[in-house]
Amino acid sequence: MSSVTMNSPNPRGKIELFELKYEYLEWYRNKVLELSSQGHNQLEISRTLQISQPS
Repeated sequence: MSSVTMNSPNPRGKIELFELKYEYLEWYRNKVLELSSQGHNQLEISRTLQISQPS
């Protein structure tokens, strides 16, 4: 993994950052679907993934 900052003047760096964010969100989405299919509710999933629950 490369260490790219948000203010990177390098367009390639911005693409790499976007790809990294996409992979991160995709992992979370898949984990939520996995836990949900195992019967976990929204509160349990948010606690497992250590994210705040939507209001």
